Amino acid sequence: MTFRNVRGAVEKRVRILTENSRSDYKLSRAFTRFLDECFTEGKGLAFQTSFVNNNIIIQAPNKTAANELILKTADLTRILKEEKIVCMRIIIR
Repeated sequence: MTFRNVRGAVEKRVRILTENSRSDYKLSRAFTRFLDECFTEGKGLAFQTSFVNNNIIIQAPNKTAANELILKTADLTRILKEEKIVCMRIIIR
């Protein structure tokens, strides 16, 4: 492996990491907006969001919160589209 190949691999990895951090920030901002506008009763709960393999994974603190979140996925999808976040699936656990 030459130095040029190593430099290209490192630059590609840095670019991927910066894109991932931007998408996580955009997702966090969109989910906070969703909680403020559409799911105010869940605002005090600790949700964890992540963007993995073009899927959005939301971990709810309990089953009741997850079920309520499932009922409001249409609003969440609308906000994600407004924020220009593209995903294949939304997984709620």
